[in-house]
Amino acid sequence: MEAERIRRYYAEVEDPRYKRFVECKLDDVLILVQCAVMCGLDKLEDIEEYGKNKRGWLSEVFGIERIPSDSTLSRVLNMLNPDTVVNCVVEMMKEQLGTSGEQIALDGKTICATAKGMTKQEKIHIVILFRD
Repeated sequence: MEAERIRRYYAEVEDPRYKRFVECKLDDVLILVQCAVMCGLDKLEDIEEYGKNKRGWLSEVFGIERIPSDSTLSRVLNMLNPDTVVNCVVEMMKEQLGTSGEQIALDGKTICATAKGMTKQEKIHIVILFRD
């Protein structure tokens, strides 16, 4: 997905910060967090480090020049309306998948401790479907 299309989705999120003191653009913060979370990171310190390690790539692909500190990430994320951010991400994923209809989330787990000595095929598997 093009960087400008991603920015267009995040443009819907209202930036509640006092404009005079803003050092990092809101869409830069959200794109950084999205990329880091997609890589499995969930701690703000790790997201900051990810941003520093990927600074060149983030600059080249998204035009992100300034990596926010973990305290800035915390402050900015706590000011946002989470429903608005979630809606942006859902709409972005719908466009990427080429769908506009109802979505069903699917998750599966193998319960490894269900039977000692059994093969993976013999263990209990759980599949969860969630329809919103």
